[in-house]
Amino acid sequence: MDINNISLSIPSEYSQKPNTDFVIHEGQLIIQADNEKAILSEGKIVFSWFPTPKLRFSARLKVQYSVPFNQEISVNFQNKRTKAKIFKIKSDVEFSIVQGSILNYEIEKNIKISRVYCHITNFPDFDGQEHIKDSVRAYFFDRLILNNGDWTIKIDPLRHNKNKITKLLKESFGFAITHVATLEKVDEGQFLLDEISQLLEGLHYFLSFLAGRWVSPILLNAQEASGKTIPLPIVHYKTTSFKVVKSWFPFSATEHISSMFKEFMRFYLDEDWLEPLQLLISFYIESNISGVEQGIMMSQSTFELLAWLTLTQHNFIISEQTLDKLPAHDLLRLLFSWHNIPTDMPPIDNMTMLQSLQKLSAANNYSDSPECITQIRNRITHPKRKNKSEKKNKTSLLKYSFAERIETWDLCLWYLEMCLLKLFDYQGIYRNRLRFTGSSDFDFLPWLSNT
Repeated sequence: MDINNISLSIPSEYSQKPNTDFVIHEGQLIIQADNEKAILSEGKIVFSWFPTPKLRFSARLKVQYSVPFNQEISVNFQNKRTKAKIFKIKSDVEFSIVQGSILNYEIEKNIKISRVYCHITNFPDFDGQEHIKDSVRAYFFDRLILNNGDWTIKIDPLRHNKNKITKLLKESFGFAITHVATLEKVDEGQFLLDEISQLLEGLHYFLSFLAGRWVSPILLNAQEASGKTIPLPIVHYKTTSFKVVKSWFPFSATEHISSMFKEFMRFYLDEDWLEPLQLLISFYIESNISGVEQGIMMSQSTFELLAWLTLTQHNFIISEQTLDKLPAHDLLRLLFSWHNIPTDMPPIDNMTMLQSLQKLSAANNYSDSPECITQIRNRITHPKRKNKSEKKNKTSLLKYSFAERIETWDLCLWYLEMCLLKLFDYQGIYRNRLRFTGSSDFDFLPWLSNT
């Protein structure tokens, strides 16, 4: 099956530009509240992006209709059963307009599935593995294949709008479907729906870590053993509107991403790591998209969580009591050194994006990057007046220039990326946010550069 044709009837004209809603179904809808008579109506089910990506319905009933707001009802169409919630009713003498959101599709849990398809929002373009598209007998190099030993995930761009949609997203922000993923067992065997719930959630966190912002699998379909395609229960993962952010993801050299995914999922499927890993990825992404001062402060929380996890809980390098007593800069030194990440200022040579911080460190005799980060973070967290006797004076947060603060933000995120890539045993190259400004420039990991 052509991966560009497995959508829930998403016409190509609706995916040519961002933020465009599209109709999933138009025609007969059967509305039924609990213990009430089913009502035949005409209406639409539309996938809309704002205020949040969601399936919504609108139905015109030839009767006066009254149920409590937020009550769950059934909205059925084309032999598909859904659960929905009403948020608006407009009644007249002869008819009622009912509007609401689709909560979920209802399907039998024991249905045997051979593969699952899902759409991916706002994921960046990349160069991937070679594959052939049978329908046009042409070779393409844009497939990302992830394999954790049990499952294979193939991610392809929606080719009819590749490149164009990314350009438009950069101009208008918002949302768009950029890729489609196919999930199936490595042995191509059949499986139940419940078996993929944690895999899908892990994929959400993993792809978001690659992109540096929240991306999400949405609009799932399944292919039964008979070949029939059915819609799957709706998943609601965090998705943020498109914005250009820095990320370590080497989109022109993705050959090592699959092996990292295997290690990532090993942590994700570990009960002891599941929640901490979700927090680590969440903190990293929020640090990356939140802004300078918030990003610096959130990075410090992430470093502390990483240190607690890696140094006291899983490797027993230091006791919790000793870790709690460490000054912040010593905690960072220990964390970075244990991960084989340099702590110098700059951490590696030719970091052209740290010129202001290098001058600041030299002028204040800061011994290394951890001390520089801590000094600036402390001033953001605990600002002081330059002169306590002059109440109208500005706080000394502005002691550090915007250039110094934004470079500190980038330095914190670089260290976060290095710690997480080391944790997931990544062996490839990466985009170094501190060295390059070009979109195609990449660097070796510091612990591999001398091997």
